[in-house]
Amino acid sequence: MVAITAFLMIVHPKVVKYNVANATLIEFDYTNNALHYNLALKITISNPNKFVGIYYDCVEALALYQDVEFDSQILGTFFQPDQNTSVLSPVFKGKKPLSSNQISKLNIKKSSSIYHIDVELYMKVRYKVGLIKIPKKLKVHYDLLVPLKSHNTTKLANGFQATNVIRIT
Repeated sequence: MVAITAFLMIVHPKVVKYNVANATLIEFDYTNNALHYNLALKITISNPNKFVGIYYDCVEALALYQDVEFDSQILGTFFQPDQNTSVLSPVFKGKKPLSSNQISKLNIKKSSSIYHIDVELYMKVRYKVGLIKIPKKLKVHYDLLVPLKSHNTTKLANGFQATNVIRIT
């Protein structure tokens, strides 16, 4: 117990920050029983810790609208050194065929210019402190309000507002 307390006093771990710095929604339309979409994100991950590096062994991003997943991406692996900010840039683009159940659930309004889109990151990480590596699985959830770029939006006059993480589990 004394060793753990001494270790924590030396390392003094801080919370890693996961933010969506930018989101651009170029297309989001329902036609011919399919959802057509084009969403680009800029996600920043800030590691404020001294002496703690992070191995991101697997990072998967999911995009959802009204709890219906419309795309996912594997973002690769990387190492984040201490006191460093890394940028992830997933682009969700394509079309997703929808079942009649999903169509009624989505209820996309053609006149809407701002969409509530959820993004989830699923990560397998290892925290590196000296020679010690501590594995952990993380789920990061973002609740985004993203304006459709082709519309003149009045609610979000400056476009997308940067978003902090909603919850980490």
